[in-house]
Amino acid sequence: MSIIKDYKFKDIEKYLKKDSNVGKDIIEAFKHLSDAAIIFAPIILGPKFLILLDLLEVKDKLFDLGHKVYNFIAEKNENDYLERMEQIRAAYALICYTAYFDVFQDAIPKEVRKRLKLKWKTKKDEFKDSIEEIEENLQSTMAIEDIRCEVFLVDHVTSLLEIKEKLTEIYKHISSNLIKIIRDLSIFDEDNEEDKQEFENLSEVIDKLPQKAIKAYEAQYLQLADKFNDFALFSQLKNLEGINHAIKKNREAVELVISTTDKIDVGLTNLNNIVNSIATDYNAIQAQDIIDDLKKKYVASIEEPIIDDREIKSDNEMMSLRFPKIVDAFIPQSYKCLSYQRNDIKLEDRTIWEKTPVRHDLDKFFIEYLYSLDSINYPLIILGQPGSGKSLLTKVLSAQLMSNAYTVIRIPLREVNAEDGIDILVEDQIKKITNRSLSTQGYGGFATQFKDRPLIIILDGYDELLQAKGNVFSGYLEKIRTFQQDQKSMGRAVRIIITSRITLIDKARIPIKSTILRLLEFNSHQRQKWIDIWNENNADYFQCNKIKSFSLPPEEKNKKNK
Repeated sequence: MSIIKDYKFKDIEKYLKKDSNVGKDIIEAFKHLSDAAIIFAPIILGPKFLILLDLLEVKDKLFDLGHKVYNFIAEKNENDYLERMEQIRAAYALICYTAYFDVFQDAIPKEVRKRLKLKWKTKKDEFKDSIEEIEENLQSTMAIEDIRCEVFLVDHVTSLLEIKEKLTEIYKHISSNLIKIIRDLSIFDEDNEEDKQEFENLSEVIDKLPQKAIKAYEAQYLQLADKFNDFALFSQLKNLEGINHAIKKNREAVELVISTTDKIDVGLTNLNNIVNSIATDYNAIQAQDIIDDLKKKYVASIEEPIIDDREIKSDNEMMSLRFPKIVDAFIPQSYKCLSYQRNDIKLEDRTIWEKTPVRHDLDKFFIEYLYSLDSINYPLIILGQPGSGKSLLTKVLSAQLMSNAYTVIRIPLREVNAEDGIDILVEDQIKKITNRSLSTQGYGGFATQFKDRPLIIILDGYDELLQAKGNVFSGYLEKIRTFQQDQKSMGRAVRIIITSRITLIDKARIPIKSTILRLLEFNSHQRQKWIDIWNENNADYFQCNKIKSFSLPPEEKNKKNK
């Protein structure tokens, strides 16, 4: 489950105040929202609850305040990629709060609010000293900075349905707290049948708020997606409807993603079609000649036969078997995916993966990952058994992602000195592949040209580092995470994908929040697809040598299916 880490209500205010043009009316509106956000705090203090009741006195005030702040954030024109991501974070976090505010606005009738305020003031006069002491103690341990809603984010791991379930739990907890406060203030006489019925009716109304809040969240989510192109295409991938902006600007990309359903994307060709159809308006870069050379090399590498065996032809055969090109024969693996949330998780333990669903849409996953807000914050770790196709996947990815939208640097770790910094590895690999050196500004000058479209660095074969020097490289993934954070702080975000055998990964220290993708063995459908490609590629050979095309023996097929 992806959470915007440690994102408090106060962080939205910090984002607002970064803008020197923010008006006093926006700050004042946010201050009032902070008063309402007390319902998200672990403990609701009496005076704060009174302020909240006052806010409800003016019809639609909470709604208007929330949308005033949201509109200010959404209307800002952030050209820088990192600033735009922070803008989306702030806007998204806000709607997680305002969704509940919008439905809470009219939940407590005016007469009940009046009785609540009167009752609290009476209790405060009766127990003034003890209440003030309790409030003083509580206030010292809780401030507005502590008000938070766990802001669960739809991402490449988590579905919108799961997010709504988590938010529903939070909203239910808030509703339960509100009912408890009202009950504890004893404004309803439980011995009076009319009062008892009134309390039950009010409780029923408040109990229904979470479901209504989720509907408000969905509506505001769609508004957010319609405003931001980055978020819009990602939302379309999550099967949301009603996003006009995404449909208009990325119609071809969306249609290509939809068309992947129940199809095997051989050679990840459809992934390449998707990334090339994504609307871009990026600035030209000085290093375009280097990028062009990288693309040529990567594309050429997948035009090679999937196995290079020049000695396979025998002396008595008129023609030999032909191995298909990588791009024509690569079958994307099925996979399982999770977010690494605890240090005690043992990824080699099969039971960890048992409840994780199997997915068959690797091309769609990578588009979702690249559009996820957290792809620039944490590494994507691809695990698999020996021979599961990890390296081949990275080779195909490198070629098929190269486009106006994405630039990839693939580094086989077995071929480099991994003790060097990642920036040095990138520089050396570019020179090795293209025979071109980066400018005197090195990696930093090169990466700065991609501020609006972060580089993708693929590190293939981490397990070989663990095998050779496990004690030295056990912290390599943390090094990657630190590199990502350092680059982000300098305004040149980067995405990093790294592969490893699953049988060695528990020796490594994995950064919390990393995405873990585990490649699976071929299923019967994938095996048959490969066999069909093989047979089609060698139809002339079989005919010439008067032999049957390849198929699995029945007993082997049954064993595989089991």
